[in-house]
Amino acid sequence: MRITAGDVAALERGVALLGSGGGGDTVTAAVLLRRLLADGGALEVSPVAELAPAARVVPV
Repeated sequence: MRITAGDVAALERGVALLGSGGGGDTVTAAVLLRRLLADGGALEVSPVAELAPAARVVPV
């Protein structure tokens, strides 16, 4: 699964709803993510089953 700049608005709404306000400011995170994904960049999301046993991950 790839996350692109076109996904940021939906992700922002989803985390605001599911986090019920306890996760912090979604606007700041969305701005940073849009900046990261500018110029056609994308993030790859990997299923846990595909990770190596000693893989380092960032939980989101």
